[in-house]
This record gives sequence, C-alpha cells and structure tokens, in this order.
Amino acid sequence: DITIPAKVLIDGTYYAVKSIRASAFYDISLNSVTIEDGVESIETRAFWDSDGINELKLPSTLKKIGSEAFTWAYITSLDLPEGLVSVGRNAFSSCPKLKKAILPSTLSEIGNNVFNNCNSLSVIISRIQTPFEINENVFSSNTSVVLYVPEGTKSEYEKTSGWNSFSSIVEGN
Repeated sequence: DITIPAKVLIDGTYYAVKSIRASAFYDISLNSVTIEDGVESIETRAFWDSDGINELKLPSTLKKIGSEAFTWAYITSLDLPEGLVSVGRNAFSSCPKLKKAILPSTLSEIGNNVFNNCNSLSVIISRIQTPFEINENVFSSNTSVVLYVPEGTKSEYEKTSGWNSFSSIVEGN
C-alpha cells in the first residue's frame, strides 16, 4: 500500500507534491494507491504494470492522467474526480477486473484505447453534458458496455463520433 502525500518534508522545508513523475512506480507490486489532494497530474506510465493495484483513490485536485498511467491495474471500479480534464491514451487499458468507470463532467480529452482490453467492463457512467468527438477505439473491445449519460443528452451522444459506437445508451445516472 502506498499514499502519495500532498506535501513532503525535505531538510526542514515542506514542498507541495503536484505531479507523480513518469514511470515513478513502474513494475512495482502495490495493493492500494491513495493520492492525496494537491496532486494535479499523474504522468506517463507512473503506475504501469504495477500489478495488484486493487484499490485506487484519486485526488479531487487531479487535472491530468498521462498515457498508460494505470495499464494492467486490478481495480474493479473507477470514479474519476470532477476537475479532471485529460486522460491519456491507454491510461486504464488491460485492467482485467475493471467493471465500472465514472467519467466526470469536466473531462474534455480522452486518448485512444483508454479502456482497451478491459474485458470485464460493463458500465460507463458519463457525466459529460456536451459530448465531444472521441476515437472509436477509446472503448474498443467493449461492445456490450452500457453507457449511462445525463438526462436529456442521449440524442447528442448518439450523434457524436466515438460515443455513437455504444449499442446501449441510457439516460440517467
């Protein structure tokens, strides 16, 4: 288990932790990851292939998740925080136990293959009020996933590239 603190003490001075650098925990076995408020970005492959991550708590201050940041994690549920703007390509790909993902209303960029090979994924809840175009492969290999969208937005999702590949879009989340 690991907790990434909001600040660290070095030689008597506190420093804010704003980012988790690329490959910081690459290929390190972890069961639980908690990232405290204050951290704004998780860079490329920060937790890539850190097999065993069953629990992931993300900070409300998070703005960006880099490419392949959590590829191969064993999380079962993912609630991305409001305030998050960008999720890089393959950020959560190959998470075999992931069943449910919640996308915040603030999300404006989703990279390719973000949920590729998440074969247990069955529910995506999008809080995005105005869907933006995404590549068809963001949710590739997830043809049976149910997409829940905010009331009154289903027709927009059905018309928007990438989102319109879902065979089941349901209003109300």
